[in-house]
Amino acid sequence: MKNILIVSQELPYPLKTGGQVSIYARGLGLSKNNCVDLCSVNLENLEFSNNELKKNLDFFNQIHIFSREIPSLFQKGSVFNSIFHFCINLFFQKIPRGVQISQNNGIYEFLKLNHKRYDLILFENYNTFYQYVLCSSFIPENKVALITHNIEKKLAFDNVKLAKNIVLKFILYIEYKKIFAYENMVYGLSPLTYSISIEDFNILNNNIQGNFKYLPQHIRPINYKWKYNGSNKVIFNANLNFAPNLHGLLWYLENVHLKVLALEPNYSLVITGNVNRTKSFDKFPNIQITGFLKSEAFFKEFLNADVMINPVMKGAGVKIKVLDAISIGIPVISTKHSASGIDKSLNVFRYDEPSKFAEVIYKGLKNDLKFKAADIRDYNMICNNKLTDINV
Repeated sequence: MKNILIVSQELPYPLKTGGQVSIYARGLGLSKNNCVDLCSVNLENLEFSNNELKKNLDFFNQIHIFSREIPSLFQKGSVFNSIFHFCINLFFQKIPRGVQISQNNGIYEFLKLNHKRYDLILFENYNTFYQYVLCSSFIPENKVALITHNIEKKLAFDNVKLAKNIVLKFILYIEYKKIFAYENMVYGLSPLTYSISIEDFNILNNNIQGNFKYLPQHIRPINYKWKYNGSNKVIFNANLNFAPNLHGLLWYLENVHLKVLALEPNYSLVITGNVNRTKSFDKFPNIQITGFLKSEAFFKEFLNADVMINPVMKGAGVKIKVLDAISIGIPVISTKHSASGIDKSLNVFRYDEPSKFAEVIYKGLKNDLKFKAADIRDYNMICNNKLTDINV
């Protein structure tokens, strides 16, 4: 049994994002054979009782939480000062904005005092890894590993392409160039980097001189189990403030939605998650928008649907929402891009052609898919074996 510390800039509670779910599932998997602590930033500065955290994250031995620290450069001030600081940061700072915002002195001091207690320290984000490992010398290299959830420069470049405003496109392009240089530097210097996507692992291994290994993403066990009910509902869960998710949904609405409706007039699309831009969807019939739902209500919507879709065609990394759907047992119909990094043994229908996408959805609505829910226990056993391969 090893003493392992997970360092994250996202607290995996409450579970709202794919990144949080990824950290949660990995902590749970590692805790099967190790003593695992968590050191994390409370990004939203939410208030929790110790009992609440212990109940929901009971597989962690100890949890150390630090409040978010916003550097003075990013703190709110007058409009003039805000614009001035923004321009200084954009044109004269080489480090990407996200790295600067994530710096936290509390975690730095904790690691400085406690790093000797651990056999292995896993950094869930290259932003924290840069500050606490590459810019410091007190943690031995053979004790640390970086886990990459996605290749940020891919996502940054997609954001540039999706931006419609020329000024925003210019700003995002400058940030992309920073991320490109920064990411190559960090991965090149990291003593060991794990990728949760086999596609990302191949890209990193073929293009950057570094030490890379593939570490498949655990699927978290979910107590709710799906059964076909003939509701004619299709569900899509996403934060639509994230450009690739919005782009994917609009692609689906413009190319697939009406085709499914022609095949099944009683079909409806349920959209869950953070949704602010509803006017974009007004011209499309048979859409139900729930907004963000807490856990019980969220899974109730999932269980009431016949099919889950993920039409995302941009962005990077393993789509955790797809892994959650696999855990529940609902059929998943996805673009090839949004299924990237997900093991072929897991039952995901992967199509990019709109007519085929619509046809397979229709079959799902009629319970006519040749579909068998994946046994996530066998899959997670493979992930556990990969985790036990981590040598300290």
